[in-house]
Amino acid sequence: MNHPPTEQIRFGPFCLLPDRGVLLRHDEPVRLGSRATEILVLLVRNAGSLVTKADIIGKVWPDTIVVEANLSVHMSALRRALDDGSVSSAYIATVPGRGYRFVAPIIVEADRSPHPATESDRPSNLPLLMTRLIGRSDVIDALRARLPAQRLTTIVGTGGVGKTALALNVAERELSRWRDGVWIADFAALTDAEFVPSAVATVLGLEVRSNNPMPAILSALSEKQMLLLFDNCEHVIEAVATIAYGILQSARSVSILATSREPMTIPSETVLRLEPLVVPPEHELVGAQEALHYSAVQLLCERARAVDSEFTLADDDALAASLVCRKLGGVPLAIEFASALVPIFGLKGLSTRLDDRLRLLSDGHRNVLPRHRTLTAALDWSYQLLEQEDQRIFRQLAVFSGGFTIEAAAAVAGGGEDTVVAEIIVRLVRKSLVTPDLRDSRLRFHLLETTRAFAIGALDRAGETARANRLHAEYFARALHGSGEFAPASENHLPFVLELDNIRAALRWATSAEGDIAVALAIGAGALPIWFGLSLLTECGTRMNALMDGLDPALRESPYGAAIDIAIQATEIFTVGARDTSYQDWTERQQNAMDRDQLLERVRLLLGRWTYNIRMPDYKLADQQARELESLAQMTAIANPDDVPLAFLVDRAHLGATASWARGTTVHHIGDLATARVHLEKFLVEETPAMRAFFMTITGFDRRSDVYGLLSIAKCLQGDVAKGLADAQTAITEARLTRKALPICEALQWSCFSILLMNLPARVLTPLVDEMLKTSKNHSLFSHYGVALCLKGCLAAASGRHESAVERLKAGLSELENARYGPFDPFFVGVMASSLMTLGRIGEARDSMSEFERRRVTQNGFCGPEYGRRKALLSVLTGNTAAAEVELRAARDEAIRQGAQLWHLRAGTDLAAFYEGRQRTSEARQARDDLERLVTPELVAREAFARW
Repeated sequence: MNHPPTEQIRFGPFCLLPDRGVLLRHDEPVRLGSRATEILVLLVRNAGSLVTKADIIGKVWPDTIVVEANLSVHMSALRRALDDGSVSSAYIATVPGRGYRFVAPIIVEADRSPHPATESDRPSNLPLLMTRLIGRSDVIDALRARLPAQRLTTIVGTGGVGKTALALNVAERELSRWRDGVWIADFAALTDAEFVPSAVATVLGLEVRSNNPMPAILSALSEKQMLLLFDNCEHVIEAVATIAYGILQSARSVSILATSREPMTIPSETVLRLEPLVVPPEHELVGAQEALHYSAVQLLCERARAVDSEFTLADDDALAASLVCRKLGGVPLAIEFASALVPIFGLKGLSTRLDDRLRLLSDGHRNVLPRHRTLTAALDWSYQLLEQEDQRIFRQLAVFSGGFTIEAAAAVAGGGEDTVVAEIIVRLVRKSLVTPDLRDSRLRFHLLETTRAFAIGALDRAGETARANRLHAEYFARALHGSGEFAPASENHLPFVLELDNIRAALRWATSAEGDIAVALAIGAGALPIWFGLSLLTECGTRMNALMDGLDPALRESPYGAAIDIAIQATEIFTVGARDTSYQDWTERQQNAMDRDQLLERVRLLLGRWTYNIRMPDYKLADQQARELESLAQMTAIANPDDVPLAFLVDRAHLGATASWARGTTVHHIGDLATARVHLEKFLVEETPAMRAFFMTITGFDRRSDVYGLLSIAKCLQGDVAKGLADAQTAITEARLTRKALPICEALQWSCFSILLMNLPARVLTPLVDEMLKTSKNHSLFSHYGVALCLKGCLAAASGRHESAVERLKAGLSELENARYGPFDPFFVGVMASSLMTLGRIGEARDSMSEFERRRVTQNGFCGPEYGRRKALLSVLTGNTAAAEVELRAARDEAIRQGAQLWHLRAGTDLAAFYEGRQRTSEARQARDDLERLVTPELVAREAFARW
């Protein structure tokens, strides 16, 4: 099919494809934000004519109220993208107070040739580069030539020397080389080295559920071809070195480019010491043309021209420019700050004033390296030249960790006056004190870390730190629950991902001695959907335990405290498994809640204890607790205000659905399949989308996909095979829609078990088991990993590879024991014993079953009949035929009581064969007649297809 040609507009070295939103320079794509691209299209389509600011805002931000500062920031980015480095290049003229005019000649023609896309096909999270890198082309070429053979390169240099800018430019040019992309992990905002692995895992899209995420990271990277950029490593250097060394050892096609103020000093590291830009020699008199051969002067003049388009370097100013660059030590960041002052004082005036200021600062910082003194001087001098209100706003922005929006800045620093704060921020951007971030549709800003460190000191000297920290924490306490520019995090956590460092900082202050525990509880409860949404369960547990440690009982039982308590239980259960001490604590607190008639407290603690017992398993206690939930559901729920986060949990409808789920799950595990189906199907009717979202918010667990998985097993065991397999597929589909590893692995374990029981071909089951194995391993879901290993063992046994089966089943059962998860144990132990018997290792088979029975403290549940059948086969092989008959009859009878036709078919068939082998014809006939009468033909046919 031929597509009609699209329009292309050429000007200078550029080609604009308006229909595709693509800007090319010499046929190479220019990375430009979507807003800036829309502005350019509008200006070019009206080339030669004035386009007012109101017209631009109306076209680019339809139906949205924005301040003029947004337009100024995007126009600045557009001008930088169009700048080809020559003084005479001019595409967009500003009409002061009115708008803009595109002034370059254009050529409009049809576009019939293919063009590269705006972005590389390779995935990445690299930011858009806002400025041209000067004086580093040789270093860039050298670095790129060494990659990927030189697998770890650390760019080392002083603060502000341009390490990050160099690394980002190299990474930008490397995008097309790496199959799995280029990814940056910025550690600047981290205050705890222990969270370095979590930061890397988050960048890689991994879910962290362990105190040691390293195995998951290394597993995820093992087959990747990827470039990782580790930025700002110096303050967490040992932790970064550890993870870098592990990656180099286990992921042979992954290379690392790092920036730090000191090397990692590990094997295979190549250190590139980045020196400042080249400055003219001290005793050499140079004119303008000669001065511009030095990269430091080039940077000063280019940045000065960005502030004042009329700026040119004259011969009379060349010496002053050289002096400024030398006094700033050639440090790019310091030069950028100074360049913003050139239009104010001129180069000669700046060189004099900068000299005075440097001498003043150096008197108090003699123990600091000279380059650090010059950077501090540039920062302080820029700060001192700000208007008083601009100074106040600038230093208060220091409380933001990881960036901020205009509304957040206004809430903390400007008394809610968005427009005023926006205008000040734009002025700070122009002076290179604030950096805009245009990667997302929401305009954000941040302070460079060196700038922020200076601003923190200024904030402290002004005596404003305590108030700024409080306003910052209170803003995020409100925002997380749906105040201002955000919907509640419980409804959509994704907008808060960019605010994660701010939330951590706010929580850290709120829990400090100077903080406010009520604000901390609001932040902690509001942030739960973010921890669970990103699957940062370990971090959630660590931070929430610290918050709740020693908390007043009344606050612990408050709505926010209750939400956090539930989250702590969930993180513990689904990561390392709940400890016995935790269970005892929940039991004691539940009794106290009963004494005080606290329904909410009783429900949440009861759910934690029930989950613990269903996984251990202890079916007797789990059944008691499920029945108690049913009783509570019949009570009138305690009235709670609408804004209480956990009011939903004790709402009659939700409590009823929860009771149906718990009761259905319990009787399913016990083996009462008919009753289980009634309760589980009732739950699917009772649970609303709001209930589902709420439960996932506070626990990270999806009950809906879990229930479909349980129903798939129940129906398959009952002989309702087609419906059971359909439910297995539904469980997997529903879980995948959540995009979370825990629901996916939970659905896969039940569904794979159903598919295994129904003897579907290995080509159907193997990819699903492999997915579960990989997902659970990458995300440290230890119980699911153990189930996956055991399922691999069962597949090996089914194909006759019994040595492999025994090896995998042993490994899987060991994982399950460590994770304190035992519902499948009877089945897996039985399969392993059968493989050992097939290999002639009868003693090992007997010992494995004896050891299992010694440790088992509960009934064998829905897997009990199958375990009994396999144990009978062991009795036959050891010559104990009397015991074998008793065990086979007991397995058959238990299967009948459960309504498990599959177990009945298998035990009954073996029992008939047992009687036939001993010439007990009438008993054999009766056993087979029972099968024909009680077992569905569909199940019989499926068993005959592949018996093992």
